[in-house]
Amino acid sequence: MSKVNKTRLCHGCGVCFSVCPAEAIIMKNDGLNNYPSVDERKCTSCGLCLQVCSGININCERSMSFKQLDCEEKYYMGYSDNSELRQKAASGGVITQILTSLMSSGEIEGAVIATPGNQLEQINAVLVEDVEQIKGCSSTIYYPVSSCAVIKKLSPSKRYVFVGKGCDLDSLSRLQKVHPWLSKSIHAKVGLMCHHTPYAKATVELLKSHGFDDVNKCSIRYRENGWPGKTAISDGNREVRLEYSQSWGKHLGLSRNMPFRCMCCTNGMAGHADIVVGDAWKLKQSNDNSVKGTSLIVCRTQNGESILKRFNTSGQLHLDEVKYGFVTECQSNLIAKNTKASYCLLLLRLLNSNVNFENSFSQQCSNIRPRDFFTIRGIKNQLSAIKAIYMYKIGKFDC
Repeated sequence: MSKVNKTRLCHGCGVCFSVCPAEAIIMKNDGLNNYPSVDERKCTSCGLCLQVCSGININCERSMSFKQLDCEEKYYMGYSDNSELRQKAASGGVITQILTSLMSSGEIEGAVIATPGNQLEQINAVLVEDVEQIKGCSSTIYYPVSSCAVIKKLSPSKRYVFVGKGCDLDSLSRLQKVHPWLSKSIHAKVGLMCHHTPYAKATVELLKSHGFDDVNKCSIRYRENGWPGKTAISDGNREVRLEYSQSWGKHLGLSRNMPFRCMCCTNGMAGHADIVVGDAWKLKQSNDNSVKGTSLIVCRTQNGESILKRFNTSGQLHLDEVKYGFVTECQSNLIAKNTKASYCLLLLRLLNSNVNFENSFSQQCSNIRPRDFFTIRGIKNQLSAIKAIYMYKIGKFDC
């Protein structure tokens, strides 16, 4: 994994930790993204960590377009019919409702999901095994977590739902090839539409900028109670509530807080998921939506469609089918970012022989129409990619 760290292409997903038979890997964070630290005395050089790494093994097949997997994809707006879950969550409570319903019915015995914890240092990915634990995780998190590291805790005799970003699900899919029992144990994969994961230091800067100096004693809820939700920071004595435009727009969302690997990621729509959930940003002018969130949902597989239909019919979810164009309007910023990332990957392919590109050059280019190279937007994307790769090459991106 030292090779991955040297290329600075690690997602921080933690799949290497889970696959290592010698237990030679631990995940660390020095203020930026999570990364693997290898105990060379234990390492047997088996190569499994590199085999399952989606950071250094780049495959664009499932990230170039929506319509590519097991069935013709379907798109929905939706929310939990449980008003408490819907209000507490940032975007309609769909994921929380799916998990609680599957667990209450006995279809799953656990779920891998990120939790905000009660203090900053407790933000992490966890295995939850009861409904109340799931409800406690119903919050958006803009902090590095290693979701795939939790897979080490899973049992072949039980069934789970895995919730993660596109990079996490890519790594999980690779791990399932090494450990086939995971294909049976993972009942469903739920993906999160993801622009990028800010560095850990971005949250620290946010806290300190509002007078919270002892950050380890602080709790933070990035988005809660309505849509798009306010950021709540507390140290037990004082609480500050920030608009989303303040916390994300002025701190977490800044390009200086985006890891280089995120800049090169075209998998923001979680191509390996059964169900993908994100924000329906087009609805931002809706008075109702400013109080109660609504999720944008992409259903990628028959398994995902079966789950959604069942809970919609039973009244646990409220779903309205929408057209593909509505999805692209709601997530236009993410789609534009994915296009920029495609230019970065092309340059990376030309300049970095240490990265394993699993697609042909022509397949990799399929996300960019030839005429786009000559449009104003295309030229801007190329210049942005050149700048990012240059900064990467001179070592300005640490992780």
